[in-house]
Amino acid sequence: GATALSRSALAYLGRRCPRLRDIGSLLMGPLNSPKLCDQLHIFSQLTSLNVNSIRSFDDYRLGVITANCRGLEDLVLSNTAVTDRGIRPLAQGALPRLVAINIGGLSLGGEVMNMLVSGVVSQRLRTLAFFSEDLSPSLLRQIASNCTSLRSLSLGADEDAGQYRPDDLAELLRASGFRFEALAVGPIFSD
Repeated sequence: GATALSRSALAYLGRRCPRLRDIGSLLMGPLNSPKLCDQLHIFSQLTSLNVNSIRSFDDYRLGVITANCRGLEDLVLSNTAVTDRGIRPLAQGALPRLVAINIGGLSLGGEVMNMLVSGVVSQRLRTLAFFSEDLSPSLLRQIASNCTSLRSLSLGADEDAGQYRPDDLAELLRASGFRFEALAVGPIFSD
């Protein structure tokens, strides 16, 4: 299994690597420890954080990250324990430089999804990835009209099949001016 970094190792890494922008899975252990999680201010320079499938990563830990790593641009929260409560501040602009977010596998309500694609952060998002949520034609229309900087969109997961039709994808592409550079829809739209 993974070995958690100690408080002193984490502090050493933060001091000795001031240009460190992405720490990948190095924080898996520290994020499991509330005491170490609270020491994340030493990584205020982070621009990218991927906590995919760290099941103990929850709203509290996201709040700590949000408070201490304000320069985050790319955030992967897929398959974690983050809920509406954790996503709401992000949708309201808590991370002012956030341009890419992956919320795949989170159980989010329609209100928070609407906030995310129509709130403050929606206009600067360049990458949005989600699946297993209640994806509706209405939500796709909001993405097209509000996420005007969006260049990469991923909607893929088997569980989504049947939530909307291939025509809804065509409408999304037309309404967005065919601006996407990357589009992943998985098996959702296959006939």
